[in-house]
Amino acid sequence: MLSGFAVASGYGVGVFFVWLWHYLQFSDPSEKIQQMSKRITSVCVAVVTIGFLWRATVWQNSIRELMEMEPLESADPWRIAAIAICLGVMLIVAARIFGWSCHQVGEKLSLILPKRLSYILSTVVVGTLFLLVANDVFAKFAMRLADATFLRMDKAIEDNIRQPTDTLFSGSPDSLIPWESIGRQGHHFIANGPTQKQISEFTNTKAAVPLRIYVGLRSRETLQERAQLALAELQRVGAFDRSLLVVATPTGTGWLDPIAVDTL
Repeated sequence: MLSGFAVASGYGVGVFFVWLWHYLQFSDPSEKIQQMSKRITSVCVAVVTIGFLWRATVWQNSIRELMEMEPLESADPWRIAAIAICLGVMLIVAARIFGWSCHQVGEKLSLILPKRLSYILSTVVVGTLFLLVANDVFAKFAMRLADATFLRMDKAIEDNIRQPTDTLFSGSPDSLIPWESIGRQGHHFIANGPTQKQISEFTNTKAAVPLRIYVGLRSRETLQERAQLALAELQRVGAFDRSLLVVATPTGTGWLDPIAVDTL
């Protein structure tokens, strides 16, 4: 998606310089020079694009190696390119529709207002309308689509993660939070953290059992009910007797950065 914004931005920069050239009233280059410059530009863009997509996996794995993570077989360069091109084209089309709309409204306003003022007002009016449509239509649709997608992923229970039996763990038989309601990322958060033994070996002191409380979106209907459930679970396991308590809000998928939590 970032590459798609880059595609649209690069196109916009090119359009701006063409407009600036005409605004300064320079004469257009000959047809032969224009064709040659377009071919050279296309070749350069193609070489850079293919080169960067080809190196994407190498660059990703160089970061993963530093983070002591398993290397990727592929960074999905074709998917990156497809998403970038589709989004870039959509943004360019939207920008052209916006410009055409401003021009049309400006032409109508210029019949009763000075031309410069009419174009300023048309940009403000059309921009406001586009913003309202984007917020009320496209943004809400995108949020609903993302929520539905993540909800399906969240319901998946992976075979290699078992329900905890220790009474201090969320999702255990004694827990106030049902294991099935915690969600996929919540299961990872609870099951994959450092154990009491690992912490003791690292610190050379006897460590307490680490407490990990996780309330998923499906654990209760409302935000207030989920907060009350989290508080009740914290009280049940004696979390307020510990010297350190961290309250964290996960991302939209339910993910919490394990590196940040585990090191703490």
